[in-house]
Amino acid sequence: MNTGNFFEGANTYYDFLKISSTADNMEIEIAYSNRQLELNGLLNKGLNRKTYKTIYTFLQMAYQILSNPGSRANYDEILANAENNEQTRIV
Repeated sequence: MNTGNFFEGANTYYDFLKISSTADNMEIEIAYSNRQLELNGLLNKGLNRKTYKTIYTFLQMAYQILSNPGSRANYDEILANAENNEQTRIV
């Protein structure tokens, strides 16, 4: 089962959840729920459980970091520093 589309274009947790870096908590929660539904759809189409668990763990991590103001501020600072150092993938 190809999972490339699930991670396509995901250089940050924001990209992975398909939201902007200015998204509020409600937008983050909705995006998280939508991504869960997408992932469950992949499982129903034959995605193996090990791959599902890996993606689900990543999804939970993205949600936990972005939904917590302190963690999100730290993550945003890391992103800003990475941009200054010309790094593009911070997930």
